[in-house]
Amino acid sequence: TCDQQGLRCRQRRVEGSGRQGQVRGVSRHRRANVSRSAGRVYHAVQLETVLVQVDEPWWKSDARIQWLIELLDEFYPEKVLLICHKAEMVRDIVEALRVLRGINAAAFHEGLSIIERDRAGAWFAEQENGAQLLACSEIGSEGRNFQFAHHLVLFDLPDNPDLLEQRIGRLDRIGQTEQVKIYFPYEAGTAADYWQQWYHEGLNAFE
Repeated sequence: TCDQQGLRCRQRRVEGSGRQGQVRGVSRHRRANVSRSAGRVYHAVQLETVLVQVDEPWWKSDARIQWLIELLDEFYPEKVLLICHKAEMVRDIVEALRVLRGINAAAFHEGLSIIERDRAGAWFAEQENGAQLLACSEIGSEGRNFQFAHHLVLFDLPDNPDLLEQRIGRLDRIGQTEQVKIYFPYEAGTAADYWQQWYHEGLNAFE
């Protein structure tokens, strides 16, 4: 009957979608195995709590900024990619590095035009006179490849493991020749601390 034919059609569609899902899963795992051949290592960086100064920019009393400056000094001139949630945070970080240490970092966020973002990416990629650090908002975790860099700073964490994988995937991909070092600075006992523990110990999402 027509009802029986419709049922068979629905069954075929369901079975077919299941097979496609399996194929997508196998392909995804194969791509992961290839792109991660250089390996990853996660550094959870516990920082001391700093008293916040009223009437001053947040970055003057944020321990992550001083730690970032020290990281850039330690690994100079190696390239460092930083990713955080919002464009406003990116602008503040770039300003903090310029004011506190005279570091000219490149900014990459949705408030810039495509041409401006391309210029920032090109400046970061330049080996001789390029920017040591590229600070990106979440838009930087999609579609851009920076496998010439080996250091990734997560200034905050996304609330989705897939988005975290996209962030790491800017460096950990085909063409990466060295181990990717992932850094997450945090204060003990904060929400960020428990969040990174869940990602690392519960999901092994970083490595």
